Amino acid sequence: MNNRTILIADDEPNIRRVLEAMFTKDGFTVLTAENGKKAINLASANTIDLLISDLIMPDMTGVEVLRASKNSSLTAPRL
Repeated sequence: MNNRTILIADDEPNIRRVLEAMFTKDGFTVLTAENGKKAINLASANTIDLLISDLIMPDMTGVEVLRASKNSSLTAPRL
């Protein structure tokens, strides 16, 4: 069993579902966010090992999400 947590931020529900199913099958804990603000909140409230973000989302870009997550518990390499 894997002890790692992945956060997936994407405004497309099908992409979130496919990635969540793939990583869950491999034993990862997966959190999903349908927008950047929710992704930042999840990253702040949880220990995240990897954040996968869509670049183009309605409320903020993926780059903005990654920059904002620098102040969270994200333990993966940062921009």
